[in-house]
Amino acid sequence: MRVFNDIDNINIKRPVITIGAFDGVHKGHKKLLNKLISDSQELGGESVVLTFMSHPRRVLNPEFNIALLQSNQEKSEMLSSIGIDNLIFLDFNKNISQMSARQFIENILVKKLGMFKLLVGFNHLFGSDKIGDFLLIKQYATEYGFLCEKVDGERGDNEFISSSKIREMINEGHIETANKLLDYKYSIYGTVVHGNKIGRQIDFPTINLQMTTPKLLPKQGVYAVELLYKQTLYFGMLNIGSRPTIDLSDEKIYIEVHLFNFEDEIYEETVKISFIKRFREEIKFASLDALQQQLYKDKEVIIKYLKDKALITFVNQ
Repeated sequence: MRVFNDIDNINIKRPVITIGAFDGVHKGHKKLLNKLISDSQELGGESVVLTFMSHPRRVLNPEFNIALLQSNQEKSEMLSSIGIDNLIFLDFNKNISQMSARQFIENILVKKLGMFKLLVGFNHLFGSDKIGDFLLIKQYATEYGFLCEKVDGERGDNEFISSSKIREMINEGHIETANKLLDYKYSIYGTVVHGNKIGRQIDFPTINLQMTTPKLLPKQGVYAVELLYKQTLYFGMLNIGSRPTIDLSDEKIYIEVHLFNFEDEIYEETVKISFIKRFREEIKFASLDALQQQLYKDKEVIIKYLKDKALITFVNQ
């Protein structure tokens, strides 16, 4: 897959284009993207995803601090794995944001990229006037000489799948639902840093993480997770929270993972954490002994769950 960071001097054969933020590249996105790939092949052209360096909502409203599901690097890697030919990261600046739908189609898609066909999602609108719906696109397609098609959305249980719905599920701790809508396990990347070693005192040594890429962090609590380190998967339990049993004065959010059957020290290494299921809220205990007893219970429950799901077969307890 070719990746472009501007739209000047791009030479693409019969570009079949779709446009969007594609945050998370979820199950609904994949329906559109698979159609994009098949159409480009049938038309003897190349598939093109036109997305943005920064989420448009951040540009239009800087005070709106939207937490994203993916970094640009993750998005690029996933689109490449799907089989997209070309990925363009457009700088969604003030000039772009003020273009009407007609100006965007004429100046960017037709003149700059030579668009052969445009595919849009079921609810796609673009242009500063927000009237770039499919009826208008069909009019412009006739005027400017390109093909166009609308792709219906993919439904979850009760509604169309969207990035905003997935963010809502992750914020509420419904990680299994989020994973189902994403069609993969939601993950974060972090660097292993030194902690205060209290976990070792109560027989639950932890890997402490500092996130390397700003992303949406799931709701505080205890999760079953898998950790990818040097191409090997390890399973464990993770706590996101402020550690109220240890220090009520510290408002910092900590990410701590206790891995099963893993004793290596991997400080300064970068690891990938994928979330499987949330089990409980973070709790303030009366003592470290009480915390330890709860952690034993958590470990037993989580290992049983992972075994029942056939994710692990044997763990030393």
